[in-house]
Amino acid sequence: MKNICFFYPSKNVGGAQLLFVRLAIELSLIEGLNIKVIDYSEGFLTKQLANTPNVSLIPFVNGKAKIDFETILITPLSYIADIEYLVDFNIQEVKLLFWAIHPDNLKDSLYAKGRKIFINKAQLRHYIVTLSEKGNIIYMDGANFYSVVKELDINFKPFYLPIPVDIKEQSKVRIKKDKVLNLGWLGRISYDKINSLYKIIDEVRFFSELKKFNIHLHIIGDGEEKEDLITYLKKSNVSYTLAGTLMNQYLDNYIIENIDLGVAMGTSCIEFASRKIPVFLIDFSHDRFPNDYKYNWLFETEDYTLGSNVNSISERKNSFEQLIKQFSDDNKLGEKCYLYTLNNHYIKNVLNSLLLHCEDLVACDRNEWKMFQKKINPILYKISYKLYRKLKFKM
Repeated sequence: MKNICFFYPSKNVGGAQLLFVRLAIELSLIEGLNIKVIDYSEGFLTKQLANTPNVSLIPFVNGKAKIDFETILITPLSYIADIEYLVDFNIQEVKLLFWAIHPDNLKDSLYAKGRKIFINKAQLRHYIVTLSEKGNIIYMDGANFYSVVKELDINFKPFYLPIPVDIKEQSKVRIKKDKVLNLGWLGRISYDKINSLYKIIDEVRFFSELKKFNIHLHIIGDGEEKEDLITYLKKSNVSYTLAGTLMNQYLDNYIIENIDLGVAMGTSCIEFASRKIPVFLIDFSHDRFPNDYKYNWLFETEDYTLGSNVNSISERKNSFEQLIKQFSDDNKLGEKCYLYTLNNHYIKNVLNSLLLHCEDLVACDRNEWKMFQKKINPILYKISYKLYRKLKFKM
């Protein structure tokens, strides 16, 4: 194993993008290992890794990239159907590693671009199970695994590779100084998270009015739903700050100086916890949340799950009011979240797990891969999608 290549072309800033940046940087420090990244010339990964030794860019131009060397290719599970259109590679030289990093990854792949009309999910079960059992599909957490199980009505033993984070001993620790509770949201303001934000705004408004308790909401992040969010905030009449996108030391300073309690999903939860800020999890939903929705502290989660679909079957323990009371009564919550993160998400341990997995990884069987692609990309879909790409990229 001399080469590891990441495929996640993106011009946005988000948890998934930061996830691949962190892994690329950490892997680049290993002697004898060459790290490649497929991205736009002006992409987020390109900009973040531009000055990182031993990391080289493979340009993603007109919706296509080329790999002409032996490597392990790591990419989100959402690309499992489209990877052959997006990357020119030899299936016997490139070992594919699909990482389920969002519970909707498989749905995005099965139903995107009109594919839903043509495919038969029942025919895909065998291939998804086979790829998982051979290690070519791995899962970030239980939410990702069980979403695949539910979608295809299958079951098997998953390999978990949780979110990695570089945890440093904190020289500065947040000390609550005033009577206002500063609640921080961290994450993109996107279509799959906007209802989560609406729910938190509703909770803040109801609790503040009911208990005469001052809560100031800090929203760290940006995205396509920002204007709708601002409209909702103004109607809700809550106290808030829109901090925008913050990274690296700017994010560190803002959290330490301004946030008493965090709420997030995915990678963003770890950003609070690694700084010893107590954080509770919230799920995602494409619809409004139920009124009686409950939450878990980070350290109460199972199977590394850092957020799932609001309709999934999972045990959530605490109402918003209970969270606030526990926060007021227990000054060790931040330490508990930090220790959970250290024990389950420390990047050195996650990296070792990934490298051991890669040592045993084998290339997909050529015939099985071709058959799988025929099932997931039926001929009518294939023709229409190729036409779409020709028109889009004028190829």
